[in-house]
Amino acid sequence: MRFGEMAKRFLKEFRLDREWLSHKLSRVLGRLRARWLFRGMHAKDLCATGKVVLHVEGRLQLGRRVTFVGGMIPTTIRVAKGATLYIGDDCVFNYGVSFEVHACVRIGERCMFGSAIVVRDFVGETLKPTTLGNDVWVAHGAAWEPGICVGDGAVLAAGSFVAKNVPPGHLALGNPARTMELKMGT
Repeated sequence: MRFGEMAKRFLKEFRLDREWLSHKLSRVLGRLRARWLFRGMHAKDLCATGKVVLHVEGRLQLGRRVTFVGGMIPTTIRVAKGATLYIGDDCVFNYGVSFEVHACVRIGERCMFGSAIVVRDFVGETLKPTTLGNDVWVAHGAAWEPGICVGDGAVLAAGSFVAKNVPPGHLALGNPARTMELKMGT
């Protein structure tokens, strides 16, 4: 019996579908890739299913179970000498997220980032630490000024530009972004 026939028989007998196996294989390969990319760091259970380009001269601290999702644009992490990038546990970054850190950027736990987002703490001559709280969702293409503090549970809408702090539990949308309180269902 050929290997292909044995694999088909296995799939049929155990009712496993190809999508499930493909997903599991992608996660395994992503964990292996992350282990290689972030070797020497003490982070646990990292996953990088796509290309991640690293230029780290400063300090990069990653929490547990941080995931970098693959796609058509690689994720880029640049941390300048003397700078710090801290990413909390259980954060997920879609493809094309670019980190450019010259002072300090802190990202809390359980944050989710859409694609094509530039995370930085400087613009021109302005250099200020930037902080995102826990459970923050940053949608596709959102951007902000250096020194911004985004509170826990806040959402930055797609394409919005945030020029002032976002309180916890608020939605920031538009350019310049306006904020409104998020009201969860009763």
